[in-house]
Amino acid sequence: MIAAVAITAIRQEMLVCHYFDSEEELLRTKPFVVRWSRETYDRRYIRYHSRAAMRYWTNRKFTDKIVSLAIHYKDGKEVSRNYQ
Repeated sequence: MIAAVAITAIRQEMLVCHYFDSEEELLRTKPFVVRWSRETYDRRYIRYHSRAAMRYWTNRKFTDKIVSLAIHYKDGKEVSRNYQ
């Protein structure tokens, strides 16, 4: 089960989402995200958004295709990458 996500963007062209099983695992692996915006739209998920990700969302048009890279982690180690 995915419990925490860290989202950033690369040059306003691609979202990069890092998925973790817990917020503790996310903060151990990527401690710098504590400076990012923390949000809980859904009680099951905690999301950290970088400034670049926030710019990505505010500057895109509704019809723009979302290009993303999803990186899944287990016990702090990368286990898979999925491009969309």
